[in-house]
Amino acid sequence: MSITAMTVLIVIAVLAVLVAVVLISRIRVEVTAARVRENDRVSISVRALFGFVRYRLNVPMIDFRNFNEGIAIKHQSAGSPGLPKEFHLNRENILDMFERVRLIIKNVFNLLEWMKSTLAKLECTAFRWHTHVGIGDAPETAMTTGLVWGLQTSVAGLVFQRVCLKAAADVQVFPQYNQQVFATELAGKFQIRVWHVAAAGFKLIPHIWKAKGDWRTWSQILFQPRMKSVG
Repeated sequence: MSITAMTVLIVIAVLAVLVAVVLISRIRVEVTAARVRENDRVSISVRALFGFVRYRLNVPMIDFRNFNEGIAIKHQSAGSPGLPKEFHLNRENILDMFERVRLIIKNVFNLLEWMKSTLAKLECTAFRWHTHVGIGDAPETAMTTGLVWGLQTSVAGLVFQRVCLKAAADVQVFPQYNQQVFATELAGKFQIRVWHVAAAGFKLIPHIWKAKGDWRTWSQILFQPRMKSVG
């Protein structure tokens, strides 16, 4: 075997190993959302390729202004200079998103089944949801605590019907008697292999093809301006 042929084989082998390593690596996502009185905080962190690819989004403030202006959300990516950017989630934006989702469901054959099979590959390695509730009156606080507990366990149960839970979920509601307080914090860690993401993408193509949607519809879904950014 010539040196050139051996070099080509070595390069192919190295590339195959690199591709295999990338495919078996995991994408890890950490989500934290908290509300303490009037203060809101949301943080999303994404890591991939063994930590070489990182992204972090911080949302320090969510402000409901009025029914016309809707909700003002300030957000900033980690490492981005300047002040946080702001966009508004109002009635027009919500209707636009509903229309976009409706078109996607219409133009992707059996989309819900595809979503279920994809979410089944998503692993939850940690889940914690703690809430502190106080109404000011002990009996009312006890009743409200039970209602909040039921709501939280129902939401968590719905999520874990679709996602693979790898650790015990920590869902608790703490009654705060003789004081008025509401504070909640949700933190979760999720991971999925790159291979499963790639496979889900390839599986989606036949679903789109079977729906026989036209390119004009998809251009409307993908390229129509989204939420108006301010700042």
